[in-house]
Amino acid sequence: MCVRMEQMFGVGSMISVQIVRFHASKRDIERLYACNRESAQVWNTCLQLAKNYYLEHRKWISQSELQKQS
Repeated sequence: MCVRMEQMFGVGSMISVQIVRFHASKRDIERLYACNRESAQVWNTCLQLAKNYYLEHRKWISQSELQKQS
């Protein structure tokens, strides 16, 4: 299995990618995919909270406010 490891910098900056090979059991791969699905759910929830906050307050939510709401 290959995994892309990305290091992201500020807006408009370059994204560097490194592909790393590793071996894992089927059980471990399934767990990794489950973790990926969970992180996607967290991302979608945070994104929805941020959008709703912006619509209500006309400014973007702060990190501390986002943590309070989630």
